[in-house]
Amino acid sequence: MNTKTQLSRTLYGIQTRNSNETPHEIAALWQRFMADGLADEIPERADEQLIAAQFDYRGDHTQPYTLFLGCEVTETWQQSSTANDREATSP
Repeated sequence: MNTKTQLSRTLYGIQTRNSNETPHEIAALWQRFMADGLADEIPERADEQLIAAQFDYRGDHTQPYTLFLGCEVTETWQQSSTANDREATSP
């Protein structure tokens, strides 16, 4: 596995709790994100990249975790937002 260190950034999107026991939930989240055009509705997107992140593992990689789909938002939006954002950093 490759690990890449990055600066902190603010992400905006949707998330769900998931486990390897329920892979259909991964597909459902991607389906919702793409079919509903959620990326196009994200305010002040920093670029056209989509970000998928897995975090908050309950234990090791076989345990439940949070799956996030979204985009990075600009500093301008960060300063004016009152939304419940999740700041993510890569290890």
